[in-house]
Amino acid sequence: MLQITEELVEKLRNKDEEAFQKIYNAYVKLIYHIAYSYTYNKEDAEDIVSEVFMKVMHSIHSYQENGKFKEWISICLLYTSDAADE
Repeated sequence: MLQITEELVEKLRNKDEEAFQKIYNAYVKLIYHIAYSYTYNKEDAEDIVSEVFMKVMHSIHSYQENGKFKEWISICLLYTSDAADE
């Protein structure tokens, strides 16, 4: 798994495309598999993946470097899948 450094997070906060791509590539399969296990539908899971990564970009300012990124992105996924249920 990709090492999430303060520098990478700061680049992401500054909307750096390369930083986003690194994080996307590192987490897309995990997010997709969890989303699919929640929806059992390929299209819905893909929609959730897109929404999660949009939330990552919009909420990265709330991520604290002393936290674990995998847990933080999982919370983004939970909020997204809960919203998809409504």
